[in-house]
Amino acid sequence: MEILEQKFSVDEQFLSKIQGLRGLTLKKLYSKDMNKQRADEIAELVASNLPALIAKIERLELAVEQAHMKRMMSLDSAFSDYANAKFGGEFSAIFTSLDNICKLHGTELKIRTKEDLKTFVNSGDGKLYYR
Repeated sequence: MEILEQKFSVDEQFLSKIQGLRGLTLKKLYSKDMNKQRADEIAELVASNLPALIAKIERLELAVEQAHMKRMMSLDSAFSDYANAKFGGEFSAIFTSLDNICKLHGTELKIRTKEDLKTFVNSGDGKLYYR
């Protein structure tokens, strides 16, 4: 009798497990397997490409930093030239240094001489006048 009770309880446990799995169809099992396979493929792609991507990012960061430093040095030089020209009182050097600053920003200075400055200021509405 004990043996039958044990066998019955084992069969009951087995049946409850099967009933829990009954909701899983072959399609769901296949889908889970495919998802795992996709996850494994993605992990493999990341593992194989990540070092190259990191190296590319580091090269890009270095290039950006170098470009920034070059630009800052150019700006510093241009403003230093302007300060020296202004201190010396040389109009042509002042206009040249201002034109160099404009060129750093992709534009061009329209006033290049003292005469251009006089013409520009005197052509306004009369509030400013250059003698």
